[in-house]
Amino acid sequence: MSRQRRNQKGSIPLLFLISFSVIIITFIMLSATQGGVMISRKSWAQFYGQRLADSVIYAAVGELKEDKIAFEDDLQFVVEEGKVFGELTFVVGDEPYSTNNLVGNTKKTGWNGAAVPPGFCHLVAVGHYHGLEVVREALVKDPPYPYSLASAGQIDAESVEVFGLPAGEYGSLDATTNPILSYDEADKEPSHIVSNSTAGGADKAVTLGTDTKIAGDVKASGEIELDAGAVVQGLVLPGSTEQNLPNVTIEGFDPAGEPDKYDWNPNPPPGPDPPVLVGRARYEGNLTIGDLDMAEGLLYVKGDVTITGKVKGKGAIVATGKITVTGSMETEADHAALVAKGDIKIHGDGPNSSRFQGLIYSEGSIDIAKTQIIGAAVSKKSTGTTKLEDVKMISVPELTKMNFDLHVTLEEAKKSGSTAYSGDGDPIGILHNGVFTQLAPNPDTEALKALAALLGETDPPGPSQTWQFGSMGPSGFDSSADGKSKYFLDSRGSWRDYVLEHKNKIVQVDELFDIDLNTLVSLDVQLEMMYHTTVPYRD
Repeated sequence: MSRQRRNQKGSIPLLFLISFSVIIITFIMLSATQGGVMISRKSWAQFYGQRLADSVIYAAVGELKEDKIAFEDDLQFVVEEGKVFGELTFVVGDEPYSTNNLVGNTKKTGWNGAAVPPGFCHLVAVGHYHGLEVVREALVKDPPYPYSLASAGQIDAESVEVFGLPAGEYGSLDATTNPILSYDEADKEPSHIVSNSTAGGADKAVTLGTDTKIAGDVKASGEIELDAGAVVQGLVLPGSTEQNLPNVTIEGFDPAGEPDKYDWNPNPPPGPDPPVLVGRARYEGNLTIGDLDMAEGLLYVKGDVTITGKVKGKGAIVATGKITVTGSMETEADHAALVAKGDIKIHGDGPNSSRFQGLIYSEGSIDIAKTQIIGAAVSKKSTGTTKLEDVKMISVPELTKMNFDLHVTLEEAKKSGSTAYSGDGDPIGILHNGVFTQLAPNPDTEALKALAALLGETDPPGPSQTWQFGSMGPSGFDSSADGKSKYFLDSRGSWRDYVLEHKNKIVQVDELFDIDLNTLVSLDVQLEMMYHTTVPYRD
């Protein structure tokens, strides 16, 4: 018996294949007769071919579990060269083929028209037995990111509650009433914390103090200490295998050199509305931020960041230094990310009033107090300590990843419109069916995308178009271009081009920000087998 792989990028686990072969042979011997009647030759071939195909499927699952989430190597399991073997390929066009979409963001179409959603892998293997071919397929799913808190270093928690929400529940909640605080105890899902620290003795890897309740497991490579008042509803697992923690390259988010990058203004003009973060913004030096609206924007700070106000919308703040959140920060973010090369510190006024929704990722330590964290937090500093005091941590599957794209032509329209506005005058935007959608100074990016998509489907080109570009003043809408600046005209032209891109279905898209904690495949978390069956194919 031999083992082969057409693309030599690794090896099928030898012990696994030997064990599986023994199972196959033993099962065949025990199953060779049923009630004293020999199985027909074709039935025998189908039976053996199915086992050969399964051996390759389970070998592929083994590779995926060994931190090879993007695994796409061909596999073979050979008993008799050219006659008795199983094989699996990811090469599209080689029939049948497998499709790995574990790290994808959109649905893929696999072999035989199979729909492979993001986070799934469609494995298709062929077992060959003396000319007869048996096709077996399986759909496996990467479990969602299992941790509210994951730390490479120690964890010290007191007066902390950790639980999770069911998938899909978060989107139905009313963010203004903060209903999670009164969430029914029976509906809380398990959520776990993990430390890769090997600390023991006087300093434990994980210390859970009084009034701490974990609705899941507590796992550590070192020792775990529980106060008499601490409750762990799952397992307490000291001495566990080190877990794979997500890796994020901070410098990879730096927009320097990007043509659409702009310098962030640390002192925006006073007004009733907070500044809006859109597109790629960059700032050199330490920065203090008050109230901030985010419209799918990225703010990259080469220094430390201090946030003193209220943040809402969808966006990311990335710092090469520390991020500190102080005061009464009631974060109403639809989905925010704080990413720092240094420490992250969030101190609020209490979990009933101060909350943060989204992702927290630090290459340093994390210090959170008197705050509600809805999402997930990761600390990568192996020599650091994550400190939690008077904190509620609620894991939400929908908030364990964030990605948003920049529509290039729309950004050009917003940038020119912002320059044309120049900090005063009337807001600039688009009037359609009596509704004014602002382009500057405070653009609603999602509304603008939706409007352009609608116009691209329904609006005729030329003079009969149903939208108008202009400014909205106290006396009403003004679409005249007379006396308007070059930037006003450029903004109008870019908006027209953006609508045409939708009409022609060629919208220019540039990835702005992407972070996904679900790229973790924990070594002791099973991939879920959604189905596993034989596929009618050919003899």
